[in-house]
Amino acid sequence: MNERGANEYNLNRSEMRFLRKLSALLVVAALSASCVELPVDPNAAITLPGGPPGADAQSVPSLSETDPQILNALVDVLERVNKIRPDVTNADGTPFGDILKVGSPIGYQLRNRYLNPGVAIADALAKDPDPLLRERLVEMARWAKEPEVRTTALVGLASFHDARDYEVFHEAVAHIHPAIRFGTFEALMVWASKGGEYEANRKKAIPLLTVAWQKDAEPILRVYAAQAIVRLGDSSGLVKLRDFLQSQTWLVRAMAARYLGELGEAQDYERFVNALDVEQNEFLLAEYAIAALKLWPKRKE
Repeated sequence: MNERGANEYNLNRSEMRFLRKLSALLVVAALSASCVELPVDPNAAITLPGGPPGADAQSVPSLSETDPQILNALVDVLERVNKIRPDVTNADGTPFGDILKVGSPIGYQLRNRYLNPGVAIADALAKDPDPLLRERLVEMARWAKEPEVRTTALVGLASFHDARDYEVFHEAVAHIHPAIRFGTFEALMVWASKGGEYEANRKKAIPLLTVAWQKDAEPILRVYAAQAIVRLGDSSGLVKLRDFLQSQTWLVRAMAARYLGELGEAQDYERFVNALDVEQNEFLLAEYAIAALKLWPKRKE
């Protein structure tokens, strides 16, 4: 075998270190799994894994195409993401404290990024997905104990748009923890949102999201699921968003107004304009006005 062939079949030290770390972390994740998911449809044929994915001795992960040092760093940070939030108790008078008070869109993005490290990690995973990292994300998405680790893994996994990951999302969409369900809805949007090339993903994602807006225990998650299916091309979500405007919870009405402003039709314009004269809640008043402003061009068409 020539030198090039030898390099293709032998892992370098960094890769070997990375693979050993994956094996050790896989065992820890399996032991720390905190709950069992149920299928969205009780009659659906879903086989929950008896052990972490990839445990089959015949399953060999693809070799990494990225510098293993980068992957090691991402995995390390992802595992500790819930423990590395900055302390903002004494932030007043510092540049970071000033950013926390900025109300502009960019200020909010900065605040969200640096208060929640998972945001940056998910962004990195989406920009340069790696085959070996995907295997690790599958394990974390199914077995990680911490909700933030799990949701970040789900969104990162979705960036691969891999049809094989449907079962992972199907399991997570009925998870007992609301934050994990919310992250799954976001992941499904990413997984199925690249047009005709991923039409099969879209057809599988919409039924999961439809069940979510019909049956999820958390009202705000139902609103988010409804707008998700509209963005994926199913207009039935608009009917549900209009129904949410009658909710007794102002936050549900505000979210529905926001999404109808972005995704609604000309008929929704009058709905929001008429509400401006009677609404007393300032947050709702702002959302209604913004929604009407966005819908104005559609009214004129």
